[in-house]
Amino acid sequence: NPKKHGNKLSLEFVQEWANAKPLRFEAYNMSEGTLRVLGLLLAVFQAPAPSVLVLEEPEATVHPGALGAILELIHHASRQMQVIVTTHSSDLLDGAKWLTDEHLRLVVWHEGASHLAPVADSVKSALRQHLMGAGELLRSNAMTPAPLFDDRPDQLPLFENLG
Repeated sequence: NPKKHGNKLSLEFVQEWANAKPLRFEAYNMSEGTLRVLGLLLAVFQAPAPSVLVLEEPEATVHPGALGAILELIHHASRQMQVIVTTHSSDLLDGAKWLTDEHLRLVVWHEGASHLAPVADSVKSALRQHLMGAGELLRSNAMTPAPLFDDRPDQLPLFENLG
């Protein structure tokens, strides 16, 4: 229920149970985690549905016990739209059992700019052979990117003077 405060609206949460007076809470009384989960639900189920949904650290401020529900929500959303998730959470990666190396990208800082890189072949191999999960690789600092740029010299200039 929206509640008016001057020219602003705030959400009001109502908790009801049998034989008791309902408890009312305004949004500022709710935990950051509760509000974040509400935001995730609204983002996923908004109408019309977006073609791309970007979620930045959806696990932040959320109780660890709710992580499974968040992952189910993300997986559900990925069937309807493209979902891009940023995270530093090894727990989130561990819980997303459907993730493959094809889903993973790493942000790499190179020469003053951020670049997206696929994971290194060694990471792909570890994931495909089920030697380590994505979260375990992240925790052990083994989640490494594939080389961004080919350091081999360009071969065209080597042959310019031959002709």
